[in-house]
Amino acid sequence: MDKQQFISAIGGLQESLRRFLLVLTHGDEELANDLAQEAILKAYLHCATFEQKSALQTWVFRIAYNEYLNEQNKYWNTHRMAVENYESVDTEVATEQTDAAFRYEPLYQAIDQLPKNEKVVIILYYLEEKSIREISRITGISTNNIAVMLFRARKRLKVTLKSKF
Repeated sequence: MDKQQFISAIGGLQESLRRFLLVLTHGDEELANDLAQEAILKAYLHCATFEQKSALQTWVFRIAYNEYLNEQNKYWNTHRMAVENYESVDTEVATEQTDAAFRYEPLYQAIDQLPKNEKVVIILYYLEEKSIREISRITGISTNNIAVMLFRARKRLKVTLKSKF
């Protein structure tokens, strides 16, 4: 894929990529945008190496997910604290553009309480409508494990949401 083809193809997936990263970063719009830009830049610089074994969107999401993991590792190394103890989504951070995405706040808070891998799988499967195979390619987790994580995450969400209502 040449750079012009990449530029044409990337336009439609930027919003989806930012939304994915926004949920992963607990509503930190600035960090989500930075990670999205970094992922798109890396994809652009290496678009000639894209082998088209998967969809372009899957490849870019994989790069973005790796950027997110790298950011979490930097945070962990810098602050020496567990990322899982990070506070829930702060909807005060949301701008007018993201307010609509957070109208289901109890659901997002329940998702935020899931273990990291289950959270990523739920976000990609339900919010970004990725297939189990695409999620496997993005995360590097086997399709069988993705299915198990989805099952467990659904059970956890059901329990959490029942207790809130």
